[in-house]
Amino acid sequence: MSLKNIESIIIKSENFQEFDVILSVMDFNKIYPIIALGVRKIKSKNRNGVLLGSYSELEFFEARLNNKTSKLKKAHLIKNFDLLNSENLLIVQELFKYINKVNVNTQAVFNSYLECLDEFGKGNNFFIKTYIVNKTLFSLGLNVNYSFCYKCGTNQKLANFSFFEGGFSCFKHSKNKLNAKILQSIYNLNISFKKYVETTSAETNIFIFNILKNYIDENTF
Repeated sequence: MSLKNIESIIIKSENFQEFDVILSVMDFNKIYPIIALGVRKIKSKNRNGVLLGSYSELEFFEARLNNKTSKLKKAHLIKNFDLLNSENLLIVQELFKYINKVNVNTQAVFNSYLECLDEFGKGNNFFIKTYIVNKTLFSLGLNVNYSFCYKCGTNQKLANFSFFEGGFSCFKHSKNKLNAKILQSIYNLNISFKKYVETTSAETNIFIFNILKNYIDENTF
């Protein structure tokens, strides 16, 4: 095993034996399975760096074979959300159900999580979930068109959006029409979290998340 250093997000943690955990950690390239020995001991120096949702610098012995598990050496916490906020914990658990469907091409998901990390607990947690879950589409091979009509390529008079059909469609190629504010929010969903929150109501965010969820659930296991 060779020693490797990465900055990563702890996206899954499962108890293993008395004091150990099996981790799934994501950097900007892929997801690694890592066993962390002794981190459930109260005096463990690595304890805070392997908590769910942590953005941490990890030093570990990387397994040479894909079917083997790497072994943690050191974990240094860089940043995390407020772990005492129960709403934060709930949203992160729901969010990571989708992130854990991803395996490779993780850069968009990784960057979006870091973009939103300081925003947890400020009243926008559900917006964070929608924004980051949307970023999993590329990694899952389910990406759609957010810029122009998926049928003719125009970016003028966009009238509808469907994940299942491939993204935006123009007035000419749309059987159904969506409210202009919803279309603007969907467009901004692929611009930045700040822009998405500024232009999206809570009701619209719920609508977008539900159609996004249905699309992912229908196309993944």
